[in-house]
Amino acid sequence: MFFNSNLKFLFKTIDKKAFCLKNGLAYRTFQDIYSGITKDPRMSFLIQLSKGLSISIDDLIFKDLSSES
Repeated sequence: MFFNSNLKFLFKTIDKKAFCLKNGLAYRTFQDIYSGITKDPRMSFLIQLSKGLSISIDDLIFKDLSSES
């Protein structure tokens, strides 16, 4: 699974705090997931995250997005 590496890759150039505000995500929750503190995020969070990124949840979790650039 590529979820953590995809998050790091996708948010290299995106302001995390602004993204969370724009997409209705709790920044603290995002930070916990991004840093690895939260290892199993809720599906509702994944849905909002994938919508904000305009990517499917399957691609976010199972596809190595860094190799597609």
